[in-house]
Amino acid sequence: MKLTIGGVSNMDMYLDTYANWYPQNHQLGTYPRRNGARQYTEAERTALYKALTPAQQNVVADYKRRQISSAMLNISYMRDAEWQFVQRNVDPDYVRGKQAKYHCICHRPLKYQFVLRWRKHPSEVKKLGIKHFSDHLGIPMKVVSEIQAGVHRINLAFDELLWLKQRGDKFPLDLWRRYVYAHFTNNRLAQPYKMNHHLWLRLLDFKQADMPIFILDYTTVQKEIAQVDRLVYAAKEPLAPAQKETFEHYLADVQEYSKLPLFQFKNFWDPSMRPFLTEWAQKHQAEPGDFYFRGLLKVLQSPERWKFAWQTFPFKAGTKMVQPEVSKYLYELSRRYPLDDNFFNEIPLAFRHGLRKALRQQKTSPVKAAASTPAPKKRPASTPAPKKRPASKASQIAALQLYNQWRGITAEAQAAAFAQFKLLVEDDLAPQAAKQPDQIFFDKLFNTLLALNPLNQVQIQQAVQQLLNRYSVTTAGLAEQLIQALTTYQQTADFASSFQAIPAPFYAELAQRFNDLP
Repeated sequence: MKLTIGGVSNMDMYLDTYANWYPQNHQLGTYPRRNGARQYTEAERTALYKALTPAQQNVVADYKRRQISSAMLNISYMRDAEWQFVQRNVDPDYVRGKQAKYHCICHRPLKYQFVLRWRKHPSEVKKLGIKHFSDHLGIPMKVVSEIQAGVHRINLAFDELLWLKQRGDKFPLDLWRRYVYAHFTNNRLAQPYKMNHHLWLRLLDFKQADMPIFILDYTTVQKEIAQVDRLVYAAKEPLAPAQKETFEHYLADVQEYSKLPLFQFKNFWDPSMRPFLTEWAQKHQAEPGDFYFRGLLKVLQSPERWKFAWQTFPFKAGTKMVQPEVSKYLYELSRRYPLDDNFFNEIPLAFRHGLRKALRQQKTSPVKAAASTPAPKKRPASTPAPKKRPASKASQIAALQLYNQWRGITAEAQAAAFAQFKLLVEDDLAPQAAKQPDQIFFDKLFNTLLALNPLNQVQIQQAVQQLLNRYSVTTAGLAEQLIQALTTYQQTADFASSFQAIPAPFYAELAQRFNDLP
């Protein structure tokens, strides 16, 4: 059944939006439908190759190398051979009888030089002509002939690109933009289609060199677009209207980020966190939960304190599980976009879900707390405010010593220390009305309990009691129960038995946070 919103289907909205953004060229231009290249002579092929720009020569040479490597792996002998293909060097200026750029290990001049690496000792390589594989590596002539035939087929395939270039064809920018729009829309579906990542990267490489693409790639991209079109048509949930500015940010940014491992489509659109976990987390089958995402959200929302927060955040509970390069990517992206649509469009699906859930909790938590918090009682007019007690001589001396220590460290260290202080106690700096337990309360309670050790048990119990008092928790003896439970947990690592006497709301919230611990 086709989903409609006000009589307009998802599909109509999706296609009309693109047409309205680009009214002059929303339709694809013309591109050859079949290969019209004839088999070029060696001289013609060399002349056409030399006419390419350096960037175009590089992209052609790189993809030829990949194809030759793949072809060799398809030959059973080479798959198990001691020598592994690395690359093929080409001298476009080679002239027989004149000084050459490349040579075989027997000093014979070469137009095409093959570089192979010894599997046992990768630092050892040999550079030689294909006809000398048998002489210098002991590879049977039958295998050498297979390799030569494979290289010849690859040359013929790449003649198509030279023919397209000779015709004056360029990289199809209209197709690329429509392809990115399909990718952009697919990324907004509840269950994205895992598009062909290798095809995407190949088009990106050819675009950066302004090189026409293979005709087969052109038709395959059209099929990818059509597949996304079908999913949009069949979507059960309405697509939120997209903004052109947001899309054009995406169009520019994917060219920068697409080659990062986290952008591999099988990872980027994986609803689980598994592709982004550390080896430790994968080994122990552990994944960050809500507590991790609430902490991550808090750090991402604090750009002015980011340097300190980023240095400490990876060592808090749960974050040891996430690969550092993923955290770095999130940090860099948050500096460009303030957690808006641009930000969420460009992070993996699992992080998108986790952070959006944390945002919803953040928005609803203060509302619930405000609704359940009684209004502060006013002091009777006749009751004088309590007088502040003067500081003792000992406390004055201690404060002076602390001040002198503070002056003795660098300004940068002072700034970092102050940032740490603000980060840890930011909402304790000013007197506030009594609160009811919320997510912030349980996060504070958890972080306070984590500091417990045999030497500070009394101090931690006092800190817990102060926190309970501030949030109007009146359960008798709860602070002591929590300290006893945590002491047992530190010895047994069994949360269920250690905390079984703790009241249900506290047990559930702390269980979630302790389960996130590495």
